[in-house]
Amino acid sequence: MAAYRFTCLLFFLLALISIQAQHADSLQVYEVEIKQNEVLQHLEKQIRWWEDPSSTASVEEASRQSFRNFEELEVDSLTPRATFWGAVSLRNPLPDSSTWIISFGSGDTVECFIKTSDGWSSRLSGANIAVSKRELVFRGDGAFRFEVGPGDTLRLLYRSREVMRAPPIVSATVYSELGFSNMKLRYFANEVVIVGMFQAILLIMLLYNFMIFITTRELTYFWYALYLLSLLGALYFDTTVRNYPVIGFDTPSLNNISSGLLLSSTSLWYFLFGRSFLNAREITPGWDKAIKVIVGIRLLFLIGMVFTFLLNSQSFGWFVANQILLAGEILFLLLYFFRLGKVGGALVWFFIVGSGVVFLFGFMQLLLRNFIQVNTFVFFLGSVIVEILIFSLGLGYKVRKSQKDKLIAERALNMELSKVNTAFGRFVPHEFLKSLGRANATEVLLGDQVERKVTVLFSDIRSYTTLSEQMTPKENFDFLNGYLGRIGPVIQQHHGFVNQYYGDGIMALFMSHPSDAVEAAIEIQQTVARYNQEREAKHRDPIKIGVGLHTGMLMMGVIGDTLRMNAGVVSDSVNTASRMEGLTKQFGVNILLSETTAEELTQRNSLRSLGRVLVKGRVTPMAIYECFAADSPEEADSKSRSLEMHNQALQHFVEGEFAEALRVWDQSLVISPNDQVLLRFQKMCQKYLLQGIPEGWNGVEEMQNK
Repeated sequence: MAAYRFTCLLFFLLALISIQAQHADSLQVYEVEIKQNEVLQHLEKQIRWWEDPSSTASVEEASRQSFRNFEELEVDSLTPRATFWGAVSLRNPLPDSSTWIISFGSGDTVECFIKTSDGWSSRLSGANIAVSKRELVFRGDGAFRFEVGPGDTLRLLYRSREVMRAPPIVSATVYSELGFSNMKLRYFANEVVIVGMFQAILLIMLLYNFMIFITTRELTYFWYALYLLSLLGALYFDTTVRNYPVIGFDTPSLNNISSGLLLSSTSLWYFLFGRSFLNAREITPGWDKAIKVIVGIRLLFLIGMVFTFLLNSQSFGWFVANQILLAGEILFLLLYFFRLGKVGGALVWFFIVGSGVVFLFGFMQLLLRNFIQVNTFVFFLGSVIVEILIFSLGLGYKVRKSQKDKLIAERALNMELSKVNTAFGRFVPHEFLKSLGRANATEVLLGDQVERKVTVLFSDIRSYTTLSEQMTPKENFDFLNGYLGRIGPVIQQHHGFVNQYYGDGIMALFMSHPSDAVEAAIEIQQTVARYNQEREAKHRDPIKIGVGLHTGMLMMGVIGDTLRMNAGVVSDSVNTASRMEGLTKQFGVNILLSETTAEELTQRNSLRSLGRVLVKGRVTPMAIYECFAADSPEEADSKSRSLEMHNQALQHFVEGEFAEALRVWDQSLVISPNDQVLLRFQKMCQKYLLQGIPEGWNGVEEMQNK
């Protein structure tokens, strides 16, 4: 009898404990086995859910509610802006620990609770949570990482709240770490690359139009650049930052505010651009006043948006107001297009067609989205590209029609020069192909490259800007062709080739030996001297050029893309050769060699050292040499006779003995009184004798100008 009573009492106590446990946590969920060989697993029907209309329930209160099956979910009966709870248990059947990444989809706020022996621990994520507070940051997903031991069960409870839409997040996806990485890569390849390409197009067009505005001061380009900037910024915050929050503001509301302001401002810049583009003040004066009113309303609306966000960053009343204002603007544009059609003209139709493309594509986008499964976002981006293309064509047409005769002539000259440079760029020199191991241009592949020791020659016409101002555009064009037509063959005769023309400047490469480049430089100066005789016979001012040479390693190769390739060189040697040419102006010489070029010459006649200099952009000084072989016979003879004295004076100069150096150079000037190099060093000695020896003097002259 005692045993029977003890058994009944024990049964009663166990039943009481069971009832209390169920009362404390009555949540019943499905237990799902997650297998290691599955890269990802979707959970939908396995999740049970509960709606919290008041959004005040704690996790302990939620765990005691009656969660419902997925099949019982009725979206139409849900409370807008309520909090929704989901629950699921995941078991690891494997003998090893597993790492799972669980994504609960896009939610404004997602809080995940884990059942432990000590209660519930929580983690926070979601689109409205600061980036720095999220465990895993990708898009607006509420994603979390879990370590699950062998045979353990991960019991999860999560709540999600959507502000703008009612349907709750009642699904989740379990990824392995590899699966999560692959998912991000696939998303990047499928969507982000497309958006990135579009952003690159917008950025290029933005910079192009802004540079034209800087050049022409034409307001049409300024408004159009701001229009493109607003589109680019809105797209950046609404897509790129939304998909990769780490590159935006840490506070998500700031990203939403920025996107809304930029997207709303596109309308303002569009109307200002259209008004300037069409010259609406003259062709439709009455409608132009209405455009001013619309611009004013939109500007006030933007100011109101800013103040609204400053007071309440979660206010969405502006969104509805923006839609109403936008609808009014579209209605006005449709009526204005009808009026513009009666006015006619190419500019009018550029504007109507460019704007109409976006309207038409937007309408078709709505149809396609509702009836056909297509990527409507890509469809929209395509319509914007077409609009930009039409507007850009219209801007080009307007420039051609509105500029004065002289400006048209100057632009025509620039276009012709651009065509000439483009034509030269289509042909790769044979020597360049040979260096790359290619027999002809059809064999050239993008990425072909080789490192070679090359002598680079730079030449430039001195005071060309002043000279060109005295000529008409046609005379400018004819002059450049006449000059380049004489210099190019000289370079080819000495086993070099012109790699690039810089207006009046030339960059040539010599692959064989530096002596080829030196001989070419001498003959170029002699050719210019003969050309000056022709010019003087026609009562034209003579020209003077400087030639700089430097020998060094550079990378030669084919750069560009699959549609347009160019033979290019990349090296510091190119910059150094350019600096040599620049120094010819400062020293008053015709040809200047770097020490690497001079050291490799077997015949060093008609060379004299000009000391060591530190050119701008370099940290290592170098010795430079003048080649005076192309000077007039009288000048070359006087420089040869004074060479030994010059070298002695230069040695005193390097050692800081300026008085002795000045004495010797004064004697040298008796032999060569018009020698610009000697006169320059004479002035420097006089300066140092008056001001004192520069601190830290080591004989190196630091050049401040290029």
